Amino acid sequence: MASNPARAGCTITTSSATCDGAVVPPTYTGPVIGSGPATANGFTVTLINNAQINISTPNVNQNAISLGNAATIILGPNTLVQNNAITGGGLYGTGNDTIEVGNNSSVTKLVP
Repeated sequence: MASNPARAGCTITTSSATCDGAVVPPTYTGPVIGSGPATANGFTVTLINNAQINISTPNVNQNAISLGNAATIILGPNTLVQNNAITGGGLYGTGNDTIEVGNNSSVTKLVP
């Protein structure tokens, strides 16, 4: 995945994505963060300051976050990740789950 400039509060590089709700607008609407199993091992996604990832129109039927092995996802207090998926296989071929990760990965939700 190529480096991508800040978009809707998210800065995405080849090894990480950081979404900051303090940046206007606070909601990232797509495309999906990651490339499924093709995402570099050890990719990290961090959401802070009420950030939101809401993959919807025009990006319906996609995962919101789809990462490879040894991935880390940290969801700060009052953050949100959602998608609008009714059909489709997702990047792992198991459905358009909101969040999907490979082996030895972690998803952590921090509470206020």
